[in-house]
Amino acid sequence: MKILQIIYTLGAGGAERFVVDLSNELVKKHELHLITFYNEDNLFANYLDINIKNKCIDSERGFNLKAILKIQKIINEIKPDIIHCHLSVILYLSPLAFLYPRIKFIHTIHSDAQREPGTKFQKYIRKLLYNLSLFKAVTISPSCHNSFVEYYKSNKAYMIYNGRANIEPSELFENCKIELYDILNETNELLFVHVARYNKLKNQEVLIKVFNRLIKENYKISLLIIGAGFDSTEGRALKKLATSSVYFLGSKANATDYMYFADAFCLPSIYEGMPISLIESFATGCVPICTPTNGAIDTIINGVNGYLSNGFSENDYYASLKSFINSKSMISRQSLKEVYTKNFTIEVCSQKYEDLFNEIIKKQL
Repeated sequence: MKILQIIYTLGAGGAERFVVDLSNELVKKHELHLITFYNEDNLFANYLDINIKNKCIDSERGFNLKAILKIQKIINEIKPDIIHCHLSVILYLSPLAFLYPRIKFIHTIHSDAQREPGTKFQKYIRKLLYNLSLFKAVTISPSCHNSFVEYYKSNKAYMIYNGRANIEPSELFENCKIELYDILNETNELLFVHVARYNKLKNQEVLIKVFNRLIKENYKISLLIIGAGFDSTEGRALKKLATSSVYFLGSKANATDYMYFADAFCLPSIYEGMPISLIESFATGCVPICTPTNGAIDTIINGVNGYLSNGFSENDYYASLKSFINSKSMISRQSLKEVYTKNFTIEVCSQKYEDLFNEIIKKQL
């Protein structure tokens, strides 16, 4: 089977990390091609399997016809059986789906179905493509699937949980240990980690206010924030708001190394799909403390394999962090790793995508 994956970049994001892992797994049995749009911001590109045929079309920013023509040229050269796209790349492929009826087009929705399109026009285009069966939609958690059904008034979607490749300490693991030793003041501090680029929808202002509050109450805790974007005007304002026990480490390809050292993983987002960072917290045994977003509500049993706040406010998230601090030894790291092994390995995820691809191809025969 010839499979073409298309995503904007391989930068520091959950969808991007997922595409790398899925491509690396699929290429073990299939011919795998990958198209990205932009040369910059490709943090995870070095993690691609050498057998993947990777090409960047070096597109201009913003929607443009040249990108469609470049993709069309590659399609003509490759002649793929499956084109699997992610995020808003579906807009670029919408005219090509009409031109290539033999090729099967798949679109993975990486967030809440109502939130991801961005505009009414994009919603209309997607709804048309899904209803005409020009694209098969894939949702990534039960709650995301429900949002698809509600938003598009359609059940024409497949649900496949996101997966993540097995996580081992990287070659930078010892450097990470040294870095943390240098910045942490107390050996008995609880260490928390948040992994996400700056975005208002990640609710990072609430996260910082909660930590400021707990630190003012003399809790010996520290927070690591790993992600890009905090050099923006709003990002710098957040940095100024944070106490000295909140550390902004910037973008890290080895973010999971820090999860091995952390006691808990913080995800206070306003909405999500099925966060790769949440899967990584299970895989590394780092207790997740989340707001009730898609993905989190599908996987976390409060107090059993993580903590779910009642809502998205500062008080709600503060209460969940206090619950963890007061009963931090209740959840074992091994039990969290078992959640990953049973539900979120890339092998299981890849097999489900492969089954979907085969099913769609056979329907044409």
